[in-house]
Amino acid sequence: MNEPECCHVVGRDCEAPGVILVGRESIMPRWEGVTHRCPFCGQFVCDACSDNEGVCVDCGEESET
Repeated sequence: MNEPECCHVVGRDCEAPGVILVGRESIMPRWEGVTHRCPFCGQFVCDACSDNEGVCVDCGEESET
């Protein structure tokens, strides 16, 4: 079984934190939630870091400019 993907955005209220650096080691936190792919960039993103259409906040900010 594949591990769930972590969120690419990792915003302030992120539900799926990415890798944590501890000294010189990177640690992948245990997380069993759900992420989906942003329809624009294709990166994995959690619900907290995306809008109602599933667009990540990074792509949403780019389309506003």
